[in-house]
Amino acid sequence: MRIKGLLEDLSSAKRFNDFAREVANTKVEGIKPRERGTKGNVHEATALVLASDWHIEERVLPQQVANRNKYDLDISAQRMTRFFEATRYGLVFNRQIFKIRDLVLWLGGDFITNYLHEDNVQSNLLAPVEAIAYAHASIVAGIHHLLGDKELERIVIPCNDGNHGRLSKKVNSATRIENSLEWLLYKMIAESFKNEPRVQFLIPESVQTYLEIYGRTVRFTHGDSVNYHGGVGGVTIPIYKALANWNTVRPAALTCMGHFHQLTSLNDLIINGSLIGYNPYAMGIGARFEPPAQSMTILDPLRFKSISMPLWVGSREDDVNTKGRR
Repeated sequence: MRIKGLLEDLSSAKRFNDFAREVANTKVEGIKPRERGTKGNVHEATALVLASDWHIEERVLPQQVANRNKYDLDISAQRMTRFFEATRYGLVFNRQIFKIRDLVLWLGGDFITNYLHEDNVQSNLLAPVEAIAYAHASIVAGIHHLLGDKELERIVIPCNDGNHGRLSKKVNSATRIENSLEWLLYKMIAESFKNEPRVQFLIPESVQTYLEIYGRTVRFTHGDSVNYHGGVGGVTIPIYKALANWNTVRPAALTCMGHFHQLTSLNDLIINGSLIGYNPYAMGIGARFEPPAQSMTILDPLRFKSISMPLWVGSREDDVNTKGRR
């Protein structure tokens, strides 16, 4: 009986590996304009939503961050729910002006904190494998919630792994994907929707993922490949240096990244915020305070980057507490 069980496990593993290879080799068609002009003064558009830097199992105690934030498993669950609800709300709100039939939902990494540092082993509320399972269940439930929007004809999900979900001590350039728990997470999520034709995945095979939207190239990358150690001018200076180099390899009209927990929207660059919000690490390096938020941008065929809006995921009690402020 034990041998039979092992053979069944091996068979399941083989099916998963076969599916993983199939997803990796699947070419996802970009988003093309369906119509020229307007109908009833409503313009066609695509919603681009960024999800990254959730750190769902990390704990933040109020006394660690001057009472400006609190984060635990209950709060991370609440904020994940708010994120997917806010995405649905954003679609409905922007349909007053645009006809939105496509959603690009970027899964950008650092969904878990992992045992990246020694203090994470002591303070994290879940072990890495438990955190991955938690992230899987939460994101799958959220995508099902988005599919409840019957006007959405397609959800395209480009993915990038973050620097926190790695198995290796350092980020490896050549074997980054092979050492990423989040790469496995994305494969698991994709398998959950293998029979749903409205959902398509772009699983990372390198540090950057590309998607064509209305004839323009959009680049997705977690952001940890940009070296930034503080300094006058902020994070955009080293990012734009990196963009200039990346564009010599493959030009992109828009680059989307996370990692820095600084919600920023510029003409050709979007930096995502975070779900966890302000934490002891941010305070320790002297980062500016920012409430937890993710990003939604409306892209239209003519002007491309049209409307940018934050998706607020925190409650006032745990992200804008003014206690102790001057």
